[in-house]
Amino acid sequence: DNNLWAYGSNYYGQLSYGSVSFVSTPRKVGENIKDFDLGDRHSAVISGDLNTLLFAGNSYYGQVPYQKDTSTSTRNNYFASVGITGIGKIGCGGWHTMFVPNSTSALFTSGSVYTNGYNGNGELGRPSNILDQNPSNSSMRFDATNVAEISVENAHSAVLKTNGDLYVFGDNSYGQLGRGSAGGDRYFDTSSIAAIANDAAKVSLGFRHSAYTTTSDDLYTFGYNYHNQVR
Repeated sequence: DNNLWAYGSNYYGQLSYGSVSFVSTPRKVGENIKDFDLGDRHSAVISGDLNTLLFAGNSYYGQVPYQKDTSTSTRNNYFASVGITGIGKIGCGGWHTMFVPNSTSALFTSGSVYTNGYNGNGELGRPSNILDQNPSNSSMRFDATNVAEISVENAHSAVLKTNGDLYVFGDNSYGQLGRGSAGGDRYFDTSSIAAIANDAAKVSLGFRHSAYTTTSDDLYTFGYNYHNQVR
């Protein structure tokens, strides 16, 4: 029935329940939801026949498109439109957001990646100010078109293209970018990002670790392993 139910921490109103109270029992917060994702302080859904992008929570870091809250105490307690429609995929990181349109408009191109929010670790995949509330794919450090999947976590992001190329970028303190070293990205970086795989089929990011499968059904994991999460 495409209803959305939510529960848990709600300090920033990110559960879209009209308050900031902790919610211990699942409660319906949306209908006709096509996709959704949760960040640290914000949440997003794709809703309705127009595939409208809605957000709830705080946007101190510009993680809600076109919105920069002046305080971390600002709370948006209900899902609200930011004027963006025609969206096919949405991902919320700790303090950043990524989405992929499924139709072309004056502002956005179908199948391309757009990012906004905090970029201190280069998790937007493009050079920008540390905070950038305006969704863009200008100067992306890789070819951000023909996107099949996205995955977004606390401070790193992944884009899987339809040809199997996989790009992972952002914080790399624990090797979660899969580059064979712990050197990560920064908001001012302009150098090209190389694909870490050319035969990827699925990708999923954890808080400080990452995983992908290949077209041959092999599984690769990397990053923080204190709890054996990559073995």
